[in-house]
Amino acid sequence: MPATRLTVIRHGETEWNAVQRWANQLDSALSPLGLRQAYRLASRMAEEPFDVLFCSSLGRAIATATPIAERTGKPIQILNELQEQAMGVFAGLTLTEIESQYGQELRRHRSEPDYAVDGGGESSTGFFERTIGALRQIVDQNPGRRIVAVAHGGTLDCLFRYVTGIGLHAPRPVRLLNASINVVEIGDRWMIRTWGDVSHLQENGRT
Repeated sequence: MPATRLTVIRHGETEWNAVQRWANQLDSALSPLGLRQAYRLASRMAEEPFDVLFCSSLGRAIATATPIAERTGKPIQILNELQEQAMGVFAGLTLTEIESQYGQELRRHRSEPDYAVDGGGESSTGFFERTIGALRQIVDQNPGRRIVAVAHGGTLDCLFRYVTGIGLHAPRPVRLLNASINVVEIGDRWMIRTWGDVSHLQENGRT
C-alpha cells in the first residue's frame, strides 16, 4: 500500500490575526489579504490532486476551504475536533491585554501543560490529545490516500510536535504561517515532507 499523505493547511489571515488578537474558538472573518490567500491556495491545490478534504468547523477555516472545494470538486467534511484550542478568558484579547489582565494565568498556561485557563479553557495536553486523535483517525480511515485538512495554527503546532517528538512547551523552530501547506507522509512512521510552504502566495515577491 502506498504511504498516506496528510496535508494540513492553516486558514488565511483573519481580521484579528492582523491586529494580533487571539480568536481561539471565537471567530474572525478573513481579512482582504486572507481572502486573496484563500483563492491563491485554491489555485495551488487544484494543481495537486488529492482525495478527501476535511476542515475545522470554525468559520475562518471553512472560508479558506470553500474555494478549494469549489476549484477541485471535493466536498468539505467538517470536524469539530479540528477546532482551535479553547482559551477561556484569553479569547478575544491581544497578548498585551492578556498580560495586563491575566498575567498569572498566562504564565501558568505557558509553563503547565495540564493547566486550563478559566472560563472554559482547554489545557495544552487536552488540546494536543484532541487534535492528534482527530488527525490519526482521519489517517486511519483513509489509508494510502491523499488527505487535505484545513485548520489552525494550533493544529500545526500539535502536528509538528507529534511528528518531531518535542515537548508541548519546548521552543518550536518553525513558524505557523497563514495559508501555508504542510505535508506529512505516513508509512511505517510519520515524517514531515514539506513545512511552511507559501510559494503559492507570492506574486512578484509579494503576498
